[in-house]
Amino acid sequence: MTTHCGLKFSDLSAIGIVTGPGSYTGTRIAVTLAKTLAQVSEKPIYGLDTLSAFVYPHRAQKNILLAILPSVRSQVNAALFATQEGNLKRLTPNFVCETHKLEESLGRFTAPLHIVGQIPESLVHSKSLGKHLIFIRQRSEEHTSELQSRLHLVCRL
Repeated sequence: MTTHCGLKFSDLSAIGIVTGPGSYTGTRIAVTLAKTLAQVSEKPIYGLDTLSAFVYPHRAQKNILLAILPSVRSQVNAALFATQEGNLKRLTPNFVCETHKLEESLGRFTAPLHIVGQIPESLVHSKSLGKHLIFIRQRSEEHTSELQSRLHLVCRL
């Protein structure tokens, strides 16, 4: 991957790893690889949770950011962030809730939201989220071709 970015491994000053939430096995393998690389190269290692990684590229937005990642059954992992002069401020810790409860809570939210992550279809097509604008960026391996046209989708719900 460093070659893809035009770098050599020796150009790196540290190793970063996304620590979850996410696939348990995938996270374990990634953390093990990162720890091994850090130990062999004597570089520091830094962890970042998945939801923070989702919102980081959107830190220039002037909205509240909601990061979402599907969990098991009809649950989602989520967290709210605010932006201040290009920096992120976490408003909530990571939480897990039923999709319909998140939908109910968002329906009472009156400010514009920028929702990022892997957004369940039930939220994308929900009519009960209120009449505020929601800016959505989604990623799903199952629907990649269908969703490519929906990146940065602006919905009036």
